Amino acid sequence: MSTRSTIGMTLTNEMIVCIYCYHDGYPDHVGQILAKYYDTEEKIKDLMKGGHLEWIESKLSLCDYTHRGSYPLPENCCPVTRRSLGDFIQKIREENHDYGYIYRDGKWHVYNPNE
Repeated sequence: MSTRSTIGMTLTNEMIVCIYCYHDGYPDHVGQILAKYYDTEEKIKDLMKGGHLEWIESKLSLCDYTHRGSYPLPENCCPVTRRSLGDFIQKIREENHDYGYIYRDGKWHVYNPNE
C-alpha cells in the first residue's frame, strides 16, 4: 500500500495550487525531500509544472510523473487549485490522502487529515 500525499503552494490570493504524489508521502520521505531540495518558490513551481507524481526525488530529472513524460499534460495529471487551506484539507481527507504539504511564508507545513 502506498502513502499518498498532496504537495501544494500558497498563491498570493491564498489559493493553493497542488499536485498529487502516489508513493512514500510520509514526512520522513516526501517531507524531507521537499524541505531539503524544494526550498524556494522557483523550485516548487518547476516541480508543479510536471503535474502529478508517482514519486518525488531530489532532482526534477529523477522524479517520476504519472503521465510518463507526455506533453501537453493529460487533463487528469495537471496541477489543481484549491480555494483555501480549509478546502485543501477537506479534499485530501475526502480523497484519503495520508499527508498534505503546503509551502507558504517561506517554509513547508505538513497536515495529517486524519488527526
